[in-house]
Amino acid sequence: MQQILPQIENEMHETSQEKHNSTLSAFAFTMLKKYGDCEKARAEFVEKSKQCNPPLPPQELKIIWDRAVDAYLKKIVGSNGYIPPHEYKQYAQWGELQPIDVITPPPFPFGAFPKTLAEFTQTLSEYTQTAPEMACVLVLGALGAVFQKKYNVVSVNKNIEQLSIYAVAINAPAERKSEVIRYIIKPFHQFQNAYNVQNAEEFSKDKATLKGLKAALIRAENKVDGTEEKQDDLITAQINYDKFEPKKQLTIIADDTTSEALITLLVNNDERMFIASGEGGIFSNMKGRYRQGGDDIEIYLKGHSGDYVSVHRKSREPEVIKSPALSLAICVQPYIVYNVLLDEENTAKGLTGRIIFAYPVARAGNREVVSETKPTDKTYNKAIYYALEKTVAMTESKKITLSDEADKFARKYFYTPEKRIEDGQEKAQAWNGKAFGLSIRIAGLFHAFQCCENNQEPAEIPIDLDTMQRAVIVTECLSVHAEKVFAGDDERNNLAVYLLKRIKQYNKLEIPKQKMWRGVRGKFGTAERLDEVLNFLQESGYVKLEKQKTKGRPLDVVKINPLLLNDIPHNYKA
Repeated sequence: MQQILPQIENEMHETSQEKHNSTLSAFAFTMLKKYGDCEKARAEFVEKSKQCNPPLPPQELKIIWDRAVDAYLKKIVGSNGYIPPHEYKQYAQWGELQPIDVITPPPFPFGAFPKTLAEFTQTLSEYTQTAPEMACVLVLGALGAVFQKKYNVVSVNKNIEQLSIYAVAINAPAERKSEVIRYIIKPFHQFQNAYNVQNAEEFSKDKATLKGLKAALIRAENKVDGTEEKQDDLITAQINYDKFEPKKQLTIIADDTTSEALITLLVNNDERMFIASGEGGIFSNMKGRYRQGGDDIEIYLKGHSGDYVSVHRKSREPEVIKSPALSLAICVQPYIVYNVLLDEENTAKGLTGRIIFAYPVARAGNREVVSETKPTDKTYNKAIYYALEKTVAMTESKKITLSDEADKFARKYFYTPEKRIEDGQEKAQAWNGKAFGLSIRIAGLFHAFQCCENNQEPAEIPIDLDTMQRAVIVTECLSVHAEKVFAGDDERNNLAVYLLKRIKQYNKLEIPKQKMWRGVRGKFGTAERLDEVLNFLQESGYVKLEKQKTKGRPLDVVKINPLLLNDIPHNYKA
């Protein structure tokens, strides 16, 4: 108001009748907000009107005042959070309420996915009564597993993006993570089992052939007598044994594996692997659960980028992977993220920057006993199965290109995540540094999936503008989930918002802390966690923690800011 009044006083000296009316209307509205509809407000208005030159007629003043009163009743008194002037003092002593910064990602853009995937993820989330972000993010990990290594995308400046995706959905217990995962990975198991059954005879023949070559090598070794002829026979037997590569059973999906076992799986399966699980045990393995001496995350770093791997250890044969391709679809509980994934080494080495996260609001407690929706998984299963048939049979990688329009759009989008880094999102810097490449990968996956559904070759058709734009929409939504993960304090802030809701349910200005603890201990787990959140709310102006004298031990009491119970907006300034 201090800024408004000098402006009004200056304008009062203008002679325009229209200006007088406008200025007096604003002043009347200000007095009504300050004092309410009372004699004092009216008297201040009349006194101010005397500064008009020429004076306004009484009838004109009455019209201005009545209109101001009407606006005051509609806009102020009728709004949530209005504080009558006579009640103002009880609020003023609390000072200013600080808003609680809770990062809330926007609704996940189902429509940006290819039609089959959009329908599948939406109906799956409705059927399982889980957050849609979970299914969408995990499906991106599954798409990566289908097309990785077999297709790469030529990005701007001729950079090559591998199509591997590391997808992690963060959910509390009892959020039906395993059920969602089962639906997503079902066609992988179907294809893997069918492939191994169809090729069982060939596996047996190759195994027998290898045994025969081994026996021939042993016979040649036993016949060596120092002559050149027998030595030549041994060399020939050794060459025949070494160059024979038996066809092995296919493994395209794994659950719990160590880093060393993962390298072997990649070597034996065309350098491609998909790890999918409803639990986060893989990250404990990654941190060296089965090893003495610490972490072993190199294969996870290189499996995302496709960098050369060469492992030489005394206890095993050398293993070389020219271009590993690894995709993940993992569900984890929040403590795994904060205690394992976001540790200093994983962040410093760039592992967490490679992960796309879904961090939705928990649904437990708001579900129905039965869902009427059935997931449209038949079309999804068929599409993924056919795409796996195509990619497993491919012997060489192919390149997907961007159309001129998609390339132009991608170049403009490059600066969006760059701007987020510039604006100070330090904790999510590594993620935003890879966000542009992620958008290219998602565009490549959408394109490859749609082409396979249409019985087209993805490498023969460039990615169009629409596909690139849809990939960017998904990436931008994922950027908010990443910000939520890397913010660190968001879990505390969410608990604070939850506690404020419970306080409103009590609808009392004073609550014994012990009574509050009994009501929320299932959510907070420990009394120390509740203390942490209460101290945060006290610093933010919502509560005051006091000790009241009793005949025995002092009673811990939580006093509540009346603004909260009167549903005053959190940005209200006393």
